[in-house]
Amino acid sequence: VQLFAGDPGVDPYTRVVSDVYQDLFGEGSFIGKGIYDVDSFERCCGDFPENTILSHDLLEGAYARSGLLSDVTLYEDYPSRYATDIDRRHRWMRGDWQIATWLLPAVAGRLSHRVGNPISALSWWKICDNLRRSLVPVAMLTLLLMSWFVSAVLASITLAFVLMVVVLPTLLSSLVELERRPIDLPPLMHLRATVQSLRQPLAQCLLTLTFLPYEAYISLDAILRTWFRVVWTKRKLLEWKTASDSERGAAGSLKETLRSMAPAPTLAVSIFLALAIFHPDVVPIAGPLLALWFTSPIAAWWLSRPIEPSRPQLSETQQTFLEQLARRTWRYFEEFVTAEHNWLPPDNVQQNPDLLAAPRTSPTNIGMALLADLAAYDFGYCSAAQLLDRTKKTLATLDRMERYRGHLFNWYDTRSLVPLVPRYVSTVDSGNLLADLLVLASGYDALYDTNIVPPRMFGGLRDTLRVARDVARGDGNPGVSADVLRKMERQIEDLSRASTATNTAISALARLRAVASEIAEAAGSDEELAWWARTYEQSCVAHQQDLLVLAAWTQLPAPPDALWEHSSPTQLGRLGEFRALLKKIDAAITLREVAELPQMAHRVVDAILHEAAPPAKAWLDQFMVALHDSARHADERLQQCSSIAAECRQLAEMDFEMLYDRSRDLFSIGYNVNDRRLDASFYDLLASEARLASFVVIAQGKFGQEHWFALGRLLTSAGHMPALLSWSGSVFEYLMPLLVMPTYEGTLLDRTYQA
Repeated sequence: VQLFAGDPGVDPYTRVVSDVYQDLFGEGSFIGKGIYDVDSFERCCGDFPENTILSHDLLEGAYARSGLLSDVTLYEDYPSRYATDIDRRHRWMRGDWQIATWLLPAVAGRLSHRVGNPISALSWWKICDNLRRSLVPVAMLTLLLMSWFVSAVLASITLAFVLMVVVLPTLLSSLVELERRPIDLPPLMHLRATVQSLRQPLAQCLLTLTFLPYEAYISLDAILRTWFRVVWTKRKLLEWKTASDSERGAAGSLKETLRSMAPAPTLAVSIFLALAIFHPDVVPIAGPLLALWFTSPIAAWWLSRPIEPSRPQLSETQQTFLEQLARRTWRYFEEFVTAEHNWLPPDNVQQNPDLLAAPRTSPTNIGMALLADLAAYDFGYCSAAQLLDRTKKTLATLDRMERYRGHLFNWYDTRSLVPLVPRYVSTVDSGNLLADLLVLASGYDALYDTNIVPPRMFGGLRDTLRVARDVARGDGNPGVSADVLRKMERQIEDLSRASTATNTAISALARLRAVASEIAEAAGSDEELAWWARTYEQSCVAHQQDLLVLAAWTQLPAPPDALWEHSSPTQLGRLGEFRALLKKIDAAITLREVAELPQMAHRVVDAILHEAAPPAKAWLDQFMVALHDSARHADERLQQCSSIAAECRQLAEMDFEMLYDRSRDLFSIGYNVNDRRLDASFYDLLASEARLASFVVIAQGKFGQEHWFALGRLLTSAGHMPALLSWSGSVFEYLMPLLVMPTYEGTLLDRTYQA
């Protein structure tokens, strides 16, 4: 269906740039969306007959008249399935044929009396043209079938004529596009782009031929059904479903599509057999079309499938490399975002020969460090408690830093927190921080419904241990015995198979922690290996402690046998509910569910307590105490997450109006606070790192989309692919926004990234 949605075609309901009737006759076509005077509309359209008009737009436009407002853009969903699209067209055709009586000199009024037809000749033609359009598939199919049963020569001529009718408009349009080459675009690139743009219209032409018999069937059904209702039954004249209802009820599976589109392959098989018997010389001519018709349900089903974004296909070696690279990268933030720098990231660290951290930072650095913490939790490199602790410390520092109209200055001393001179607000830095804060807030919102055992917890531990193993092998440390390396390998295998079930995860962490301690002791004097071994041990400890706080019930002994003794069918049912509860909290439970556990368990446990033996009662009391402790800690964490998300959104309130030049619809490079002066240079290219700021403030509704389209789109070629020009051609300009900004396959920006 994406193939259909790409081009508006000639359907007046989907033409929004120009209207041929308005261009030629000064009168537009009303398509149901617009601004109109209600009183005037009622006076013009008040005499319509009740409950008989389905397609009201065309008639309302004919009576009230309308004009196209071409500088207003309206976005509507296009049907995502072929079945939904054909249902919509079926309804349109029924509506068009129900108003066919407006082609007569007299028409029905509200009180069932006949009145003179007041519509203009142009409106008469519009109705007639809609009826003509609904008959096109029927006419084309009839022409083909009749010629096939006359002679092979006539069949060839007719087939060529039908192909010309379908394909020629597309080819002519492409020739016009080929002639309109932009001055600054190289001829070869323009030719390549024109040829590439031809693929989708040609695919639409192929689909037009493929669906021809089914669409002819739909047209005939709509026409005959309408006349039967109008002339005979007078019922169901307003039968109509909303687009969302049609979408939900449309055929989705291949089986449903085959059943609904059965007339097309049935016709193809019947015609093939008839031709094979009576006109075998026509079979080679008609065969390709008959094959398309036979497979049309499969084509419709294939087109209607959801479009899955392509994912990179990484080998196991590549995956492992990237995981270890991510783990090594996170080390930078672990080591240098510390109390010494007020929990802010140093801009860079240099080694000549000793490590020296530059005691300055920027809003971009701060935003990246905050998101690095969130990513480290997602990757399993730190626990949720560690994530909360690091984020709170950084946000507490931000509260103490001087700001200007919500903006952080572009440089600060990380030790004194004093802005560096000159005090300058940078558009790109503020945009980066704004986007990062909003992403961080969303990340904390998502923690509510995330499993308390992080999905990649064991994967993160495995990454850390793999790096430690590689360091041990690379250094050839004599203090690391083959036995220790074997323990590392075994632990890596165990981590690859570890389960995220709550009880199992805690038990596994206890075993890993014991061996991790041995590995840390065996590291000896090798500082690099010692750091990784110690970090691995600390990670095991942190994850285990975090889980024990949120899942305190896991430390209880196994339920006594007396608990499962029952004296009545009712008690048996309650024990079954209790087993289900135990299974649920062990399999996978979210932070929000932990906070609600006492309420979930209270009814079941109280019912069991009445008939339970003393040992069972004691164990159930301990169980409820553990649930209450866990729920209290979970509730505290939920409040912390909510508080951090709210603080992030508060810090994201920045005044970008001060950086904007409305005469240019562009953002300045920045604002010099010392001189109280807006920079004279502007971010005027789409391929700049500042487009992230533009994207977010437009999404927030603070600026109009005019700004996005004011950004320059100068093109060049890179590896025979079109690419947008940036000022310096740096990776930072092209790829930095992608860390938090979406990309859509096939767009100019996406092709630029690939190039």
